[in-house]
Amino acid sequence: MKLKCPKCSNELNHIDSTYKCNNNHCYDLGKSKYLNLYLSNTKDHGDNKEMVKARANFLNQTYYLNLANKINEIIKSKEITNLVDFACGTGYYTNIFKNTNNFEVYGLDISKEAIIYASKSNKLVNYIVASTFDSCFYDNSVDCITNIFAPIKLDEVNRILKKDKYFIFVSPNPNHLLQLKQAVYDNVYLNEVTTLVHDNLELVESHDLNYQISIDNNQGIKDLFLMTPYYYKTSISDMAKLGKLENLTTTIDFHIQVFKKK
Repeated sequence: MKLKCPKCSNELNHIDSTYKCNNNHCYDLGKSKYLNLYLSNTKDHGDNKEMVKARANFLNQTYYLNLANKINEIIKSKEITNLVDFACGTGYYTNIFKNTNNFEVYGLDISKEAIIYASKSNKLVNYIVASTFDSCFYDNSVDCITNIFAPIKLDEVNRILKKDKYFIFVSPNPNHLLQLKQAVYDNVYLNEVTTLVHDNLELVESHDLNYQISIDNNQGIKDLFLMTPYYYKTSISDMAKLGKLENLTTTIDFHIQVFKKK
C-alpha cells in the first residue's frame, strides 16, 4: 500500500532504510524497522515507557484474548487485502491479525515507545509512528480499519477507507472493569456507551462480549489500571487503595461495532 509524505502528501518511495518523496523529504527506518511519520514539536507523545510496559505485561497474559479472537473472526468473514490498526499500541491485536491472516497489515500509533515495542515483536507488520487523525494513507486505499479503545476521527476513517469496506470499532460497555473501579473509588459511575454517527458509514453489525477475569497479583492489577483512562484522573488517596489489592475478579464488557462505507 502506498504511503504519503506528511509534509507535502507526495508518494513515499522505500529506498534501503529510508522513505523519501520526490521533494527529498526523508524518513529513516528505526533499528527495529519502524517508520516515524509523526510531525510534532514535542519530544514525548502518547504512552510513555512505563505505560507501554504495563500494557504489554497485562495483554501478554491473554486476559483480552477473547476480544482479539472475536475481532479476528469478524475480519476473517470479510474480503480484504489490507488492514490498518489505528492506535495499535504495543501491537497485541495487530500481531494476531497479521499472524492469522494472509494480507498486508499496518499499525499506527503516536507513541514512539509503543511502536518501538510493537516493531520488535513482529517484523511482518508495517509499524508507523503517525497520527490516526491525519494518517499517512491515500484516499480510498484501505480495506479494513480497526480501532480498539482509542479516540477516533470518523472523517479520516471515511477518507482512507474504500467503498463497501469495513471499520471495526471497540469500546467499553457500561460494566467494563466495574469491580476494579469499586475497589478504588467511593462513587462509581458506569461507562457511557459510545455511539458513532457518520453520514457515509453504515452500522452493519454489533456484538457484545462479556466475561470475568481474575488477577492474583498486585502488579497485574496495577498494570491493568495503568492502561485505563482512570489512571490520569485518580487521586493519591484512591491510588493508595490500589496498592493494597492482591486479588481481583472483574467484569470485562466490550462493545464491537462494524461499519461499512457507503
